[in-house]
Amino acid sequence: MIPEKIDIPPGTPAVTGELYKPTGTAKTGLVVLVYGTDGYVDNVHGPWKTMMRGYAEELVARGFFALIPDYFARTNSKHDGPAIDDIATKRPDWATALVETVTHARTLAGVDPSRIGVLGFSLGGYLCFVLRPNLRRPRRAWPRPCCAAPPWQERQAAD
Repeated sequence: MIPEKIDIPPGTPAVTGELYKPTGTAKTGLVVLVYGTDGYVDNVHGPWKTMMRGYAEELVARGFFALIPDYFARTNSKHDGPAIDDIATKRPDWATALVETVTHARTLAGVDPSRIGVLGFSLGGYLCFVLRPNLRRPRRAWPRPCCAAPPWQERQAAD
């Protein structure tokens, strides 16, 4: 599946995203997937980019939009290793980029603006909690260990 590259917000190339779209015409929900301190890469610490794309494709298969924003771009942070040293100084800018992502997601054609969710890993999980006030009617937060298999893989393994 090839995602659509988008600017968040449109016309401002500071933050780009990969938008995965389901088939069909009915309005549906969107899940923003937020990577952790290693960034949106596959590296020696893990196959993060591959994993995130796997989540996006599974969400689309279940009828949702998925959006992976490159929030590190807001601060020109690199995806070449853990951004641990940058967290204290850049976290507010990253959070702002993700708030803008959620705001923009509500305007996308086919997206039900009342059905926006977020799923983050490591630093991305923390940033999702920061986003909570910007979500309409948040229902649940499902913290997951950073290396846990997605719930559908757990179910498949049990079958």
